[in-house]
Amino acid sequence: MIDQLQQLEQSQSWEEVRLEFGKYLGLEGAAPSSVTRRAMEDRMYAHYLVVCREKPTYLEKLLEDPKNKKYEDTAAGPAVPLVPAAPEHSNLELVAKASKSLFKWAKAGFERVEPAEYEKRSEACKSCPFLAAAPDKAAYKFKLKNETDMRVCTACGCVAARKARLTTEACPKPDPDNPGFNRWGQPMAETGDKKRS
Repeated sequence: MIDQLQQLEQSQSWEEVRLEFGKYLGLEGAAPSSVTRRAMEDRMYAHYLVVCREKPTYLEKLLEDPKNKKYEDTAAGPAVPLVPAAPEHSNLELVAKASKSLFKWAKAGFERVEPAEYEKRSEACKSCPFLAAAPDKAAYKFKLKNETDMRVCTACGCVAARKARLTTEACPKPDPDNPGFNRWGQPMAETGDKKRS
């Protein structure tokens, strides 16, 4: 939706862009200028708005977030997404990565995280802007029994639902709301993934 708004911004007035966004969010009129601008510049915030558009209580909190104030200037500046496109992972890279992960998991005794921890990790992945449909690659054709969610983390290339189950794995991206921790709530220094973020 945000990409569509950015395209609209190039061909329509700022007011029309706000009106379209307000309509998409289910508002009675145009979305506030600061909210629209922030959504166009902050992909995580935009994601939360989209996820909460049918949950009025949460949507209202997002619309009234004090952080929106810094986006209140009258000129609609350029919208630059804060989540860059992830690099494409080759089949060879993905297989090598999966092999290394499997070896590490085997050394740990094939332990899986507790259900509560898996749910926490899974929810973090589901609300992450790096989660996307699996690309059409041979490495993603293999499915485990009863596996339905094949979405991947574009930051690392892993199938998110699989990765979240393993005790030896960590989210590669920092939590924007919790400095020093990844999106699963693990300290970045302990995960060894700080250099990859």
